[in-house]
Amino acid sequence: MQLSAAVEAPDPVAATAALRRFVEPRFLHQTRAAGCAGGTDPADPAYAADDLDAALDARLPGAWRVHYHVPLHAPPEAPLRSTVPVLRAALAALFAGPAAGCDHLDVETYTWGVLPVARRPRGDAELAAGIAAELAFARDELVALGLSAPIGVAS
Repeated sequence: MQLSAAVEAPDPVAATAALRRFVEPRFLHQTRAAGCAGGTDPADPAYAADDLDAALDARLPGAWRVHYHVPLHAPPEAPLRSTVPVLRAALAALFAGPAAGCDHLDVETYTWGVLPVARRPRGDAELAAGIAAELAFARDELVALGLSAPIGVAS
């Protein structure tokens, strides 16, 4: 299971300036509007865009989720938020019972270099501290669900 959090914009119009800081050319940041749920084709261009800048140009209706990984422990600036509550629900479904639902977790850490400039680490020490904070967040979430075995980190 990959532990990651994406950007949510409950009101993309109010969040336009904050969302623009997440536009970057290296990765596609697929964006879906809330209207694509409930039987609507999730690729319908009225509710979907292949990249965040296209979503901003199209002014998709409703709340948005943007495939843009943000640090687990550090939500984006308001009025944006992250999908950490969805992650917590998934962890609870997989790990709160008598047997773990999976035996491998992967914390997404490769996107630090494409965060908005003000949120990027300045140097290796800040990058290492940020990654350590994400891993600690994941550990703490699992411990809160009752995990008692030590967690190993693969290299």
